[in-house]
Amino acid sequence: MIRTEHAGAWQRRRWTLQFRLAIGTGVLVVICSFMLLMFINVTVAIISDRAIDSALLATPATD
Repeated sequence: MIRTEHAGAWQRRRWTLQFRLAIGTGVLVVICSFMLLMFINVTVAIISDRAIDSALLATPATD
C-alpha cells in the first residue's frame, strides 16, 4: 500500500526531463569553458616564457 501524501511529495520533487537537460547542458558548458580557459593560460605562459628566454639570448652583450 502506498500512502497518498508520500506519493504526492515524490511527484513534487521530480524534475522534468527538460529541466534536467538544461542543468546538464549548463554544467557541461561551464566545465568546457573552464578547461578551455586553463588550456589558453598554460599555453600563453609556456609561449611567453620561451619568448622571454629567446629575447634575452638575442640581445648583444655590451661592455
